[in-house]
Formats: sequence, structure tokens, C-alpha cells
Amino acid sequence: MFDESSHLHEKACTHSKQGSRRRTEHVKVGFSSHSSLIDPSHKDALELNNPKMSSSSTKKPSTTVELSVKCKDITNKDMMSKSDPICLVKQKTGVDKFEELGRTEQIKDCLSPEFMKKIVVPYNFEERQELRFELWDVDNIKKKVEDQKLLGYVDVSLGKIVNARGIEAKIEKGKGSMIIVAKEASLSSPPSVNFIFNLEPPSWRTRIPLSEWIKNDLNPTWKPFSMSLNDLCDGELNRLLKIDVFDYSSNGKHDFIGEFETSVSQMMNKRSFEVINPKKKEKKKYTNSGVLNIISFNNDSPPSFLDFIQGGMVMNFSVAIDFTASNGNIRSRLSLHHRNDEGENDYTVAIQTVGDIIEDYDTDKKFPAFGFGARLPPNGEISHDFFLNLKENNPFCEGVRGILDAYYSTVDAVELYGPTNFSPCINRIKAIAQSHQDGKQYYVLLILTDGAITDMAETKKTIVEASNLPMSIIIIGVGSADFSSMIELDSDDALLKDEDGNVAARDIVQFVEMAKYVKKAENGDIFWDRASLAYQVMVEIPKQVLEWTSKRGIKPLKA
Repeated sequence: MFDESSHLHEKACTHSKQGSRRRTEHVKVGFSSHSSLIDPSHKDALELNNPKMSSSSTKKPSTTVELSVKCKDITNKDMMSKSDPICLVKQKTGVDKFEELGRTEQIKDCLSPEFMKKIVVPYNFEERQELRFELWDVDNIKKKVEDQKLLGYVDVSLGKIVNARGIEAKIEKGKGSMIIVAKEASLSSPPSVNFIFNLEPPSWRTRIPLSEWIKNDLNPTWKPFSMSLNDLCDGELNRLLKIDVFDYSSNGKHDFIGEFETSVSQMMNKRSFEVINPKKKEKKKYTNSGVLNIISFNNDSPPSFLDFIQGGMVMNFSVAIDFTASNGNIRSRLSLHHRNDEGENDYTVAIQTVGDIIEDYDTDKKFPAFGFGARLPPNGEISHDFFLNLKENNPFCEGVRGILDAYYSTVDAVELYGPTNFSPCINRIKAIAQSHQDGKQYYVLLILTDGAITDMAETKKTIVEASNLPMSIIIIGVGSADFSSMIELDSDDALLKDEDGNVAARDIVQFVEMAKYVKKAENGDIFWDRASLAYQVMVEIPKQVLEWTSKRGIKPLKA
């Protein structure tokens, strides 16, 4: 659960492209050249080169991300030449239904295309966004893309791409592989100059825009640009950067003027750098090709939730299920634990809805799951924090499917009893979170319950203590009982206070009543509005993560 996904890449067809800027601990830099640069007759460009670096939803997106696509060794469907690929990005909207979000440019005669155009898509942590990347061979630009030759596709969730920063996936219905990289989109319009950097592992080159071109000026002053430290130097202030200066040419073959090497740490203190052309520096009278001055260098912008996720923060999901007698006899159709003809009930729908989202952010898909309020076999011992799989030493379930399988088995094996105590399960996760406060882990506990809590004072005390830790609590109420105590724990209007007057450091509880998301179709069938349920359940998590990191002064980890 604590492993970080790695990134895969192989050499692709070279194709100039633009990337994006992320907001993590931005550096804002202004460059100028007060000494004349050699040979600039058009416009001078600044290029940073770091050879060592590695919805369709109607809801307002948490943020937007730019998707970069490149492929290697794709299918060749042209007889006399090579395929002319284009990539369409679509979001799944129903069974076998997809809506196009955007498309790349076409690249002619290339079996390892590296597309320049980025696809900007909304990103919602609280929603599972299933994407399809379709590759098409376009031989006739006048015909619809979908009427031409399909080279294959990749199905993957946006959450999985974002969490890993970049993935490589096998192309289905074709050959080769596709590399997809997600970065938080900049709100400003992209300039024309590129920053080349490498992601590790393995080395893989991408471009990020920095500054504008300046025409006919031997002493240019560029506009300030802003980018994240993760993008600029992989979070390492002493990592070597190489800055190249070019004379612009409209045919794209820009003339090299000179270069220099530096680092973020050095740029914070040193403000002037000689631009040197290696081919000219051996000449006796050669001094330099100009001097580049840093006018300003500032750190600004707070990190975003996406910065932490892409920096490697692991979202650890756990679940606690109510097995108290107030749920009703499981053999009765009126029991909240009774499953319908599809094998579902409120508990399984809630687990599936929340688990499907959080699963994308957990690399090993092993989730601790607990039960409370039951008498356990073989001796009838009452427990308020037993392992859902009824194992003695291992609470982990393999993925959401494993949680559901453990639930199905246990609900038939235990005796529903009581009372409804929350604090034991909260304390268990709190103890784990207390041992992981370095920003690498964040814990989300989902509590599923049918009614009023019986250890309110102790639960308040535990939540207040947990509010200082990297954890959030989601409570989903099933059935139609009185949930006023859950609303009190949610404390949206004021921070929660325990019986001793201690006030929570922040709001870490989100309560959602399941019954509000039961809908009736036009034909009279009853169904769960899973998308709206997921939104309400998960919407506060990003804010709660940022509140905790801000209070603790924690920055995103190295991405």
C-alpha cells in the first residue's frame, strides 16, 4: 500500500511539444540580457535544459489536468508508407458509451508518435473518471476519424494516471504501448519557449513552455514565468540545469547563441551568468556571447491537492461496518444487511462507490477492513473493532472486491448485537496515522452505520485528537434512523468540541445520508445515484488534506 508507482517510457519519434506548469511551490523568474547577444537578428529565445531530470461531469472540477500522449511501436496499416496516427481521448458516460474530450494532432508516417497537443480535461478526485485513448490511422483528413482505421486503444482511469504521474499501457486491439502523463494545467496562456526535462525512472524527455520570443532586440527582457519546483528541478534545489539561448528563425531552425549551467539554489543568490558558445570559447578574443541577468526570483503559490498526490502521497482507505442488531435480522427482507436480487444492499453500494475511487490512489490495493457491534464465533465475544475477514492477525482485504467478499462471508457468520460504538475503530486508524506524519501517507476511514451512536462522548474526544493527524472520517448513514448525532459529528457550522471543551484543529468528518441518493427511474425501478453519492462523500477530502499539510507546514514530496 505504501509503494509508489514508477513511470515507464521508451524513445519516441521526436516532435516538439508543450507541457504544462504545476503549482507546487512555484518559482517566478524574470530574465533579461543587458549585454548584447551575438547574432540576434530576429528574436531571442530562452530554453532551459535539464538532462538529468526525469468530463463530462457537470460539477465544477477540482482542477484541470493536461494529458500528454506518446506511443511506441504501434500497428502499421499503410502499405506504401507508415501509419499517420492521431489520438482521441474520450470519457466513459455509460455502458459502451464514450464522449470525446479532445484529440491530438496527426503525425504523419510515424510508428512511435510523440504528440505535441495536450488534452485538457477536468479532474475530480471525488469521481471515477474512466478514459479511453483511441489511436486512429488518418489517411483522408476529409473523412471522420472514426470512419478510418483503428490502431488500438487504452482504457484507464484518470485517477490512476494522476496518481502515478505517468503510465505505460499495452495498446488493446493493436500492438505497441502508450505512455500517458498527467500534469496540473496552467490557467495562463502557453508561451512559445520550451523547457526540456527528464523524468526518472527512466529518462524521458518532455517540454514545458516558459517565456515569449522577443524580436529584433540585442538586449531583451523576458516576461517573468512561473513553474513548480517539481517540474523545474524535480524538487532538488541543487540539481543541474542548463540554459540555452537561441536566435529565433521563422523556419524553426533556430541558431544557437550560447549556454550556461546553474541550479535553483544558485539562481536564488547569483543573478548574472555569462552565455558561452562552446565552439567559440577557444578563440583568443572571445569573451562571451552575452550576459543573462535574473531580475527577480520569488517563491509563491501554495501547493494543490494534485501536487501532493503526484508527489507520492498515498491515500490509505479503510472501512468499518455496523453489525449491530438494529440493522434487522439478516434473514428478513427488511434487514439493512439483506441483499437484493443483484446481491447488493446499502452497505455494498457504499463500499463499492467509495472504494472504486480511492482504489486508484493505493498502489497495492490492500485495505484494512473492520466490523463493530457483533458477537463473534465461536464463543460469542462482543467486539467493536474486529477484523472483517475474521482473521486474527491480518485485517487487509485485496481490493474493493476483497472487502465485499469478506463482508458477505462475515455477515452470515456473526450475530448482530450492539451497542453502536465508533471510538474503537477510529482509535485504531488514529494510532496508525500518528506513526505516519511526514506527509507520505493520508488515511481515510469510511464508517457505515444504521443509527444513533452510543459512545458519543468518547467518539468526540477521539475525533478531536485525530484532527491533528493525517486522517479523515467519512460516515455514511444507511436506512432511515435518526442521524442527528452524525450531523453533530460532521460539525460543518463550527469545529467539533469534546465534553472537556477541547476544540478540533480542523473538520475531518463528512456525513452523508444514503437514503437521499435512492432514486426512482421512469419505469418505476429504484436505483442508487452512485455518481452523486460519490461526489458528496469524497468532495471534502482534498480540502481536508490541504488543511492538514498547511497547518503542519508540509510540502509535496519529490515527484
